[in-house]
Amino acid sequence: MTIRVTFKTPDAVSYALDRVLDCNDPEEFEQAEVAQKAIDKFVRYGEYITVEFDTDKGTATVVPV
Repeated sequence: MTIRVTFKTPDAVSYALDRVLDCNDPEEFEQAEVAQKAIDKFVRYGEYITVEFDTDKGTATVVPV
């Protein structure tokens, strides 16, 4: 059986990345921008993520936005 669940974690992703983006280290700033682009493929509005659970296979997969 496959079950999809959407979780909401208000501002968790944006808060974590904002802390890095506020730093003065150009290398860390660049890494945060790369991370943001990767995360945006899976996290909607910086808050919502959908996970698909497959009870037959015993797996959980993040569903792209």
